[in-house]
Amino acid sequence: MSYDIVWNNDGTIMNFYGNISINEIDESNDMLYKDQRYETHKYSIANFLNATSDNTINEDSVMFPAAMDRGAAEYIKKMKIALVTTNKHVLRLCQHYIDISKILKSTWEFGIFSSVEEALIWGRATIPSKSSHKNTV
Repeated sequence: MSYDIVWNNDGTIMNFYGNISINEIDESNDMLYKDQRYETHKYSIANFLNATSDNTINEDSVMFPAAMDRGAAEYIKKMKIALVTTNKHVLRLCQHYIDISKILKSTWEFGIFSSVEEALIWGRATIPSKSSHKNTV
């Protein structure tokens, strides 16, 4: 397993390590969906700072996680999804995931950040502050 999940009182942080696959991302999401604590959380952070992705994860690959999250949004109406990366390839995939989520009319908020600290500030905020995040849609 090249990820771990940190459960906070108000949200989760998924830390990914090394060269990750879409299966590992799907598996980590499944772990969240199966846990009742997730239903009451305000945010979920996917930390890709210590992860790389070769071309085995492409834009088509992120359609499944976006669709699964859209399904979860039916019973978890409010959630902030923060994606943390500085890797250009991973950044492009994160943006594509957000674009698909918007097309699917997800009720969740999304942001891309360069640090977990920024993501936590945004995720825990009741009203998102435009100055505290790099990119939200």
